[in-house]
Amino acid sequence: MRKRSSSGGGSSSPQSFTFCGGGDIESSCKTPSILKPLEIKTKIKSSLSYNYSPSPTSDELSKDMINIKQFSPDDIIIIDKIASGGFAEVFKIQIHSTIYAGKRMLKSRSQIQRNVDKFANELVKMNRIFQLGCSRVLKLVGYCFDKENQNYWIVTEFINVGDLYSIIHCKEQTLKSHHYGLERIRNEYSKLIELIHNDMNVKIKLALDIAKCIDELHSLTRYAHLDVKSLNILVDENLQIRVGDWCDAKLVDESREHYLTPFQPHGTIYWMAPEIVKQNVFCQKSDIYALSIVFTELLILGKPYPGLNVLDVKEKLERPIISNPANNNNTDNTNSDNQINNTDNIPYRMNIIEILEQKGCDITNQCRNFISLIEDMWKEDVSERLSSKQVVERLSNLLESDE
Repeated sequence: MRKRSSSGGGSSSPQSFTFCGGGDIESSCKTPSILKPLEIKTKIKSSLSYNYSPSPTSDELSKDMINIKQFSPDDIIIIDKIASGGFAEVFKIQIHSTIYAGKRMLKSRSQIQRNVDKFANELVKMNRIFQLGCSRVLKLVGYCFDKENQNYWIVTEFINVGDLYSIIHCKEQTLKSHHYGLERIRNEYSKLIELIHNDMNVKIKLALDIAKCIDELHSLTRYAHLDVKSLNILVDENLQIRVGDWCDAKLVDESREHYLTPFQPHGTIYWMAPEIVKQNVFCQKSDIYALSIVFTELLILGKPYPGLNVLDVKEKLERPIISNPANNNNTDNTNSDNQINNTDNIPYRMNIIEILEQKGCDITNQCRNFISLIEDMWKEDVSERLSSKQVVERLSNLLESDE
């Protein structure tokens, strides 16, 4: 069913709006004055609250918005819902006979300005990152900000297959997902799904394209994405990758050791790097850790940390490390009940080989080399963790070695 985006009883033209802060872009390198304990629900969020008072960044945001195409609410025709979250919904939409994806902010009776600032920050960051030469990010088309009716949209290119999480899990009939259209993915792209699920070269090719996107981000900008996960990685019918959801992206502080920058943690713990969980700091290599979890999902065709809930994972990631052994091979000393390394002097990580063996998978040399790469990506010490360029190089070599 197609319907136009409702503009209520007000004017159909976009209304003017103001920013009361939006400091994510330029102030992310500032050290918060107080850091309180993390509050755990389904996601980790710091209890620190930011002061959304007017700042110079607001003017910069407004100037950036001028250069981005603006649509009227009446331009947008909703075709189908793609996804839904706590902050926004994503739709397949049509504007002037062209198909796009539209991310619409959920209407709220509280924190309206805070949510609008967050939406505007994501919009501007997407535009800036693309302008800096990152070609594999989800391409921004424009926006619609109708303040009077709380009708706020970010319009992007439409990626026709879907997110990697749904592709990985689409065969699970009992899957409860906030994403829609799983049946469509199963029916329309069954051959593509089989290829991704069963061909190791295709998995490595997808991993390489994702790594190239993150490498562009890290090489051309000072941003870290900070929400790299399979839900935010989009795949088209030609197995081309786009990375979306840039609302949590932040600049690293290059004056700090290893660029470890204090911030307000916000993300999904399964993909969250240990320095974020333990210390409330991040760097660009925090994205590399998150990538290692995405690559693990691709290999095991399942959710990260099988059998563990969010509190279990948090407890294991937060456990202090007694020593730093020379050999950090997590294929030994495992707990078969939860498939997690269970020694006192090695960080907890998934035991990928054991998970694959329990699934009855054939573990080839190419697969073992991929696992070795993942283990070098999720090192506890960021100085030992691979860079994005090293990940791209290793994945390229993996593909070439199998030809």
